[in-house]
Amino acid sequence: MGSKVGSDLVTIVDDGRRPKGMATAPFDSEGVPTQRTVVFERGVLETFLYDTYYGRKLAAASTGNASDGGIVARNFHLAAGTQSLEQLIATTSRGVLVIETIGFSTESVTGTYSRGARGFMIEGGELAYPIDEFTIAGNLAEMLGSIDAVADDLRFDAGVVSPSFRVAEMTVSGN
Repeated sequence: MGSKVGSDLVTIVDDGRRPKGMATAPFDSEGVPTQRTVVFERGVLETFLYDTYYGRKLAAASTGNASDGGIVARNFHLAAGTQSLEQLIATTSRGVLVIETIGFSTESVTGTYSRGARGFMIEGGELAYPIDEFTIAGNLAEMLGSIDAVADDLRFDAGVVSPSFRVAEMTVSGN
């Protein structure tokens, strides 16, 4: 591993043992103990998540992520930053605050994605007006490499979560 993919602000963790986590479990579906696995550390890909089958095929140990249908993330998250969402907005001269994405179109081999979205236009460090029916598109590795700020608003209310974050440059289209 050890490949630089993301910005230095990107640390992504899978934590099957997180206290009170929505996806916490002592064991995976194969009986392997779950664990805390750092997938990206400061933008560097450290490991993948494995069950025993793929671990064996790829000469790696299981990370305790087996599910009945393959591999499952457990309390998978981007580590929180130190700024508030309000601070991220205030330091953005022009941009889009994405509130919700719609649909699912990701090519898992190349990392190319395109999603419908809704949110707010940011102008002069302030929310200017709501926008709807626009598209965000790009490449997941490029997006991870373009993260230039991460907020402190991480909440563990699902099995895969993220705090708010800002991407320096991204394709946004719509009327």
